[in-house]
Amino acid sequence: MTLALSPREYEVARLFALGRTWREVMAELHIGRETLHKHRQAALRKADVGTMAEVWTWLGWMTVPDSKPSGRESSVAAVTRHGQLSAA
Repeated sequence: MTLALSPREYEVARLFALGRTWREVMAELHIGRETLHKHRQAALRKADVGTMAEVWTWLGWMTVPDSKPSGRESSVAAVTRHGQLSAA
């Protein structure tokens, strides 16, 4: 089964995995609390985990990049239930 995080869900997961607070994530992404909550909940649900750090691990990353991915990497990340990245 393949699930996909949207680019925004991916970015929310990355920022939370970097240790950003809700307020910092909202400011950086220029979104409100409800919107952030929806993206966070969607990522947690798709990964079937309880924390955003676990979402990042589920995506198969050992470390969190400090900046957004560029080019093809910024497209929707398709992942399997085992955390393996696949072409989106």
